Amino acid sequence: SWWGRSSSVRTDACIELDLPAMVWKQLVGEDSLREDVAAVDEAWSKDMQNCLGAETKADFEAKGRTWTVKSFTGGVEDLVPGGSGKRVRWEEREAFVEAQVQ
Repeated sequence: SWWGRSSSVRTDACIELDLPAMVWKQLVGEDSLREDVAAVDEAWSKDMQNCLGAETKADFEAKGRTWTVKSFTGGVEDLVPGGSGKRVRWEEREAFVEAQVQ
């Protein structure tokens, strides 16, 4: 936080910023990896494992996934134009997971 930073400057104290890799990568303009997101969101990680690990096309499509992602603020954002109205097909599941990471 800015308060911590200004406090550190005034007091000459060293404050460690133990932020997830995903945050550091965003700060320096690098792309996040699946592992980075999984490290901060276990539910997402399990859902994406289920997505990629679905044994049959029918199992996958029964979930009714759309090209959307839930944001950290709780909102839903389209991953592609009109994503909330587009079902993710079996053949697109890898691209779907990668789109969520970005």
